Amino acid sequence: MINKRYDNFQTDNFGNPDNTKRDRDDAKLGATFYWRIMPKTQLLFQAVQTKYDYKQGSFIGVGGVANWTTLDSTDRKYLVGVTWEAAAKTTGIFKIGSMKKDFSESALRDYSGTSWEGTVKWSPLTYSNFDFFTGRGPGESTIGTSSIDRRYGVAWNHAWSSRLSSVASYNNTKAEYQDSTPTQTDTTDAVGLKLNYQWTRNVKIGVGYDRTDKTSNVATSEYKRNIYSIFLNAAI
Repeated sequence: MINKRYDNFQTDNFGNPDNTKRDRDDAKLGATFYWRIMPKTQLLFQAVQTKYDYKQGSFIGVGGVANWTTLDSTDRKYLVGVTWEAAAKTTGIFKIGSMKKDFSESALRDYSGTSWEGTVKWSPLTYSNFDFFTGRGPGESTIGTSSIDRRYGVAWNHAWSSRLSSVASYNNTKAEYQDSTPTQTDTTDAVGLKLNYQWTRNVKIGVGYDRTDKTSNVATSEYKRNIYSIFLNAAI
């Protein structure tokens, strides 16, 4: 169970619920069955259900008219896939199947479609590896009823020495909002770079840079963000 609550910007300039309409409880239940077909290869069958309970309503376009309604819904995903280890220096998991979102409010349009999740680690060298991932599935949003998100990304992890390592990453997410007024599609590109230095056995220091560039057919949703960070991790 996940409980999400916002403490700031609870109302807009007109006194209407703003961030409070994002408050919700998520209840997730699922099961995965694995079937080994080779020493390092397994097939899998997975079923996952997530129930979203919103604490406030939202203005949603229904029949071309914005109405105050609840976004409570239930997501169901049924996936089949395969996992493998150390095949040609790769390990990974890939799942594909169907997804379905059912809204509690009968006036809102339910939908179904294809969903997938995949992660592959390629290790061409003992000190260098690449993580690739992709996914497609429903996302929660108060823009329209929800979104269909497609995600792709890669991260390069490299050890330059026994003490110095780096992580460079790129992520792309395309969100298509359902029943939004106007129809909205956002694309987010994010790049990151992090340098880590193992100062002592229990202390790691580092610096990082992250850039996010969000474009949209709705201009007010676009933004660019740059984050610079310095961090210290210590273990006792």
